[in-house]
Amino acid sequence: MKKIISLILAIVLAAGMCIPSFAAEKAKQPEALRAAGDYPVLVIRGMDFTGLYIDYGTDKERNCMGEINIGRILKAVGEAAFIKLFKNDRHEATGKLITELNEIFGGYACNEDGSSKYNVGTEKCPLSADHYPELLSRESYEYGITRTLSERIGGENVYYFNYDWRMNPLDVAEEVRETVERAMSNHGCDKVNIISASMGGVMTVAYLTKYGFDNVNRLVFLSSTWCGTYVTSDLLQGAVDIDPANLCAFLSNLNDNVLYKGLMKALDFAGVFKAVSSLAMKFVKNNKEQVYDEMLGPIFGNMLSVWALVLPEDYDACISYMFERPGLKEKRADFIAKTAELQEMMKNRDDMIKKAVADGVEIAVAATYNSPVAPVYARSYVNGDQALETPLMSGHATIAPYGKTLDIKDSPYVSPDRVCDTSTALYPDNTWLIKGAPHVSGSYGTDYADFIVWLITCDNPRVGSDPEYPAFMVSGKDEHLSREW
Repeated sequence: MKKIISLILAIVLAAGMCIPSFAAEKAKQPEALRAAGDYPVLVIRGMDFTGLYIDYGTDKERNCMGEINIGRILKAVGEAAFIKLFKNDRHEATGKLITELNEIFGGYACNEDGSSKYNVGTEKCPLSADHYPELLSRESYEYGITRTLSERIGGENVYYFNYDWRMNPLDVAEEVRETVERAMSNHGCDKVNIISASMGGVMTVAYLTKYGFDNVNRLVFLSSTWCGTYVTSDLLQGAVDIDPANLCAFLSNLNDNVLYKGLMKALDFAGVFKAVSSLAMKFVKNNKEQVYDEMLGPIFGNMLSVWALVLPEDYDACISYMFERPGLKEKRADFIAKTAELQEMMKNRDDMIKKAVADGVEIAVAATYNSPVAPVYARSYVNGDQALETPLMSGHATIAPYGKTLDIKDSPYVSPDRVCDTSTALYPDNTWLIKGAPHVSGSYGTDYADFIVWLITCDNPRVGSDPEYPAFMVSGKDEHLSREW
């Protein structure tokens, strides 16, 4: 059971599942500021896994996430064990578990053309943030960013963009365009500033691809998927790997309690993680194809947004693994064509954004590191923030694997702990890396929220332009920023 959930968890984390963070200080209240160029700000949020609803706005509304009933899960596990033990039917036993998982995650299912299987909706805020008092009462993640910006530059100048994150980014791009045009019309201007958080990164790439960058003044990629993810690339080509060291690192990082960490070390020393990994990989070997065919494929494999995150160099291998069944490639030709269009978008991404920057669009990239990622795929040794991988969030900075350091000489582009080298990033002079911060930081009342405000209000965000915000900073889970190493 746990092994199947791990597979799902990895896909979920790839799209940017939020990890709790906590505000430790009250928000600072300096003088009112203006956003870059005095243009409105559009906050394109990441994936809100609990924010999608079937029959949204009706008396039948229910969350796409099904109830996680421990009793029902244990019953399914017991039935599966009974079938395997007494009938020796592995396929039927695994099917019992898959049925239960589909009860939990089936509400997210998409059709074979990538459209939603159910009538799914989500909270939309088409007007400026000051029209939504409830929105501005929230504190975490993109809500905290929106609230902080509203207080500092005025809620009438901030727009919060939410969407169905499962859908084709090139279709979501139309909704982005509508919001951009509404903001420009409301303010009588011809540009906006965009903050793209987590999954919002690939949606922003789709918007720029489809509609260009003439209406964009500044881009801020925040813990963003703008360069794709390893986890989607690995899992869609079947590269499942549950390594004991990665498993130990991930579980150890879940709690800072000294006794908990001591227990994890003891379990590792006793060989528990090796034993668990061995059993898990045996399960994967025997049941992976069934899990993909009956659960991962029909739900996550039909999400076009997931395919947009596949790295172009891995695309052919992913198509081969997911669709190389007799007659399947022909049957899914229309869907595959849509994935190919998204891959073309990602292939052209770097050149497109470089052209935008050359033409005057300002850019800033902020990523976090020093946490392991879900330990269920081949490249899960990378450094990340529990949700996404730092090498890609940072725009291809060189990042040592989690727990390792780089063998490299001192340089302004090398972090004091020798884990990060931003000289290889697409925009080394516009890239900030924060050690220890949660995924999509910026909760209301935190230093990180102030940092985001600076990124969107300073004259031109460049490393070294403000000593308060050097290229490398340290953060606790409370998002307090420090320059002390």
